[in-house]
Amino acid sequence: MTTQTMADRALMTEAVARYAWGYDMNDFDMLGSVFTEDATSGGVVTGTDIKWGPMQGRDQIVSILKSIRDAQTDQRRHNTMNVIVRAQDDSSASLVCNVALSSSEGGQTKLLTAGYYEVDLTKQGDAWLITRLDGVLDSPF
Repeated sequence: MTTQTMADRALMTEAVARYAWGYDMNDFDMLGSVFTEDATSGGVVTGTDIKWGPMQGRDQIVSILKSIRDAQTDQRRHNTMNVIVRAQDDSSASLVCNVALSSSEGGQTKLLTAGYYEVDLTKQGDAWLITRLDGVLDSPF
């Protein structure tokens, strides 16, 4: 693996981390900055009829996620880990990673759900931006 490939993978992983951090810290400028203008996002809860999305475009993704976050009274933490790059060339990539979602409120912290993200990215200049982020959760919360 080349030094550039390893550097690109670090930037891809950071894009997913910035998505999670932006949501958790109410920094929707950060969250929005990791998506392409025409990105899509959505998700499902395995074994249920629960779905969200599809959200079309950066502005809609940010707007909907911000309205969801604004309605939550707890502190969420999206912990992304175990990143596997499924495909990568000079300008596009796809990866999967686990996500564990915890909540802290009233002095108590609990695990809400776990699952994984499927993520497609494109390279624009020196940055890797998300073109698609879909969540697959193991249980409702």
